[in-house]
Formats: sequence, C-alpha cells, structure tokens
Amino acid sequence: MALERWVRVVVSMGVGAYEVYEAIGDLPDSTWPELTFTEVLKVAFKGCCITEIDHSVIRRLRGEL
Repeated sequence: MALERWVRVVVSMGVGAYEVYEAIGDLPDSTWPELTFTEVLKVAFKGCCITEIDHSVIRRLRGEL
C-alpha cells in the first residue's frame, strides 16, 4: 500500500497487529538528497558510531570497565 500512496502505520496492542491509515490530503512525492546510503548513515549517526575496538561501550560489554 505504501508503495503507491502515503500511509501511517500504528501499532494496535489490543489486536496484536498494525493498523494502516491512508493520508487524506494530496501529498507530493518525497525528494531525496543526492547522497549515498553510507553518507546518509554518517549524517544520521553523526558522532554516535563505534569505530574503535577500545571504545568504552565495547570495553564495558567485554567486562573491562
């Protein structure tokens, strides 16, 4: 459904499923920047990526801290 029109998906915990609502307005197609997927990830996770084996999160998971 979302391939052809704008939708909103909402979890319905009582039913244990998702409910899909179609947008009422006439929304334009989205426009995406000319970025590679890797570039998008760098923007999205700026400063929040583990790039070294000695990162404090990795050390804590290994029980070193």
